[in-house]
Amino acid sequence: MIFMGGKDDREVLALAKPISQDKSVSLTVIHLKAKNNIGTILGENDRALDDEMLSGIKGITYLEEQVSDGPETLDFLQSIVEDYQLFIVGK
Repeated sequence: MIFMGGKDDREVLALAKPISQDKSVSLTVIHLKAKNNIGTILGENDRALDDEMLSGIKGITYLEEQVSDGPETLDFLQSIVEDYQLFIVGK
């Protein structure tokens, strides 16, 4: 799952958590974070809710990736596309 933050991503994570309880499923949450908070549009409340939601994940692989802009994000996503069978994203 690609997690960038915000209400939609929290909702998708809530839906993905029960799926990850299936022993044949391995869920990885990749949290894309802006370097130096450049370009972040989330307010403090959203960030706090994101942190709370992410801190409650158990039995799920959590990875954090710092990206600085759109092209760098695209490069990262292209580099991992063969590593996973399915990508789940919010709106």
